[in-house]
Amino acid sequence: MAHGDGGAQIICMGGKAHGEEDGVKKNMAAWLLGIKTLKIHPYHLPPLGPHDVKVRIKALGIYGSDVHHFKVKRNLTVYAIFGHECAGIIEEVGSEVKSLQVGDRVALEPGISCRRCNLCKGGRYNLCPEMKFFGSPPTNGSLANKVVHPANLCFKLPDNVSLEEGAMCEPLSVGVHACRRAEIGPETNVLIMGAGPIGLITLLAARAFGAPRVIIADVDDQRLSIAKNLGADEILQVSSNLQDVEEEVLKIQTAMGSAIDASFDCVGYQKTMCTALNATRLGGKVCLIGLALTEMTVPLTPAAAREVDVLGIFRYRNTWPLCIEFLGTGKIDIKPLITHRFGFSQEERNPKSKYQAGTPFPEYERLCNIFGKDHATGVIQINQRREREKCMAEQQQEQHQNAAAEEDGAAEFDNDNVGETATASPMNAGTPSSVLGSDASASARKGKRAREDDPFQNLVKTMQDFVIESKEERVEIRETIAEKKRKGPVEEVEADTETDELEAVMNELERLLLPMDTVMGAVYRMQVEPKHLKLFWRLRDDAKVIWAKKLASV
Repeated sequence: MAHGDGGAQIICMGGKAHGEEDGVKKNMAAWLLGIKTLKIHPYHLPPLGPHDVKVRIKALGIYGSDVHHFKVKRNLTVYAIFGHECAGIIEEVGSEVKSLQVGDRVALEPGISCRRCNLCKGGRYNLCPEMKFFGSPPTNGSLANKVVHPANLCFKLPDNVSLEEGAMCEPLSVGVHACRRAEIGPETNVLIMGAGPIGLITLLAARAFGAPRVIIADVDDQRLSIAKNLGADEILQVSSNLQDVEEEVLKIQTAMGSAIDASFDCVGYQKTMCTALNATRLGGKVCLIGLALTEMTVPLTPAAAREVDVLGIFRYRNTWPLCIEFLGTGKIDIKPLITHRFGFSQEERNPKSKYQAGTPFPEYERLCNIFGKDHATGVIQINQRREREKCMAEQQQEQHQNAAAEEDGAAEFDNDNVGETATASPMNAGTPSSVLGSDASASARKGKRAREDDPFQNLVKTMQDFVIESKEERVEIRETIAEKKRKGPVEEVEADTETDELEAVMNELERLLLPMDTVMGAVYRMQVEPKHLKLFWRLRDDAKVIWAKKLASV
């Protein structure tokens, strides 16, 4: 479950497994070798114990901590395999395993406790100090073809629960455990602070436990609309300003219409914690699920005077059977939270994947590492950048106009065109006029209004404006890329990753839209970020027609 995107990313490992070509069978895993450096290499499994099973992983969710480690690799001194939200099919069972058999579809609980300490003996094994948890170094995770795991931590899935849903039992367990701790029932009104992935999961769990009214608050109206679709009775957009707590508590209590019996802080900031404590009724409960900050100042004395119980939530315990029951009976529909699907290798992807509006395009995803960046939409990114460059272009245009006040009308007209062209797209911002075709200014004037409203049309027009350049320039670009790639891998990991992505983008453009020398040249020369090029594939069919006409006129 990826924090911050309002949904989960699932790695689907169907079909022929990576590493099984030409009859060679190897267990492969995605190893984190450095910052933003993820490579698929062999992974030698431990021997199968008498109480263990070997599981072929078929679905795995990406969690926020996985993305964080991928981008930062903080405090990691060894290579590591991440991933802990998983489900698969049993391929081999240990000699003492009686409850499962080969071919069973199972969801895996990722934490293995010592089973000897007082906490384990008392049933609170999630707090075991010797816990070995998938994807928490030095324990390797499940982003692999196969794993070996204790049989009693593998739970059989009913026929009507998919493997993808089985993988989602892990994040769902967080919400289920929290609702158990807060004793949510048919008479419990619930407030949830934060409509991120765990907030939405907690919403679904609270509904399954019978909560009559659930209010969810967040700063993001997009997340709130998702929460509304998932069954929240009321949604409330709040600010991040600590001074607004009192006013927002009143709004929340008014929206609830009655006392708030239990609050869940799924964010972990001072503002959300203060709001939850102040909004909860006398004798109510506040559950702390989000753990963003280690220290904060909160009004504990007033809460203590009202006997508000503050409950910590750490992972889960004994939740998988109940989660599977909720999924199997339809009390919880987790499928809307699965938004993206990837193949285990970068070249794979699920052909049945549904890419909704505002999600990255498939061809771009194939070129990215499977963890990638958060799912900021291409349209939003391009608009933000266009707004910045539009302001810069307007300032430049004003300067040009002031400097050219004494010049003739033709020169003034040219300056206006440069200003228009610069605001058309981030790709040609600042591009010399000699790079643009003779019809660029006319095209810019005709399509100005449409481009301001439609970023896709904007890029189409930009592509129209490019002219075909010589092959020598392409050779020059390739040589420059080769030179950049010769830099040291340790100090230039991030730069090399971007260079590799850029080269892959250029190769794809060349194959699809030959000749695209100018596009490639402009991309490299202006150093446009590869993430903006995702829009090109959305326009592939249009671009082919455009370039056919363009070539015919040259």
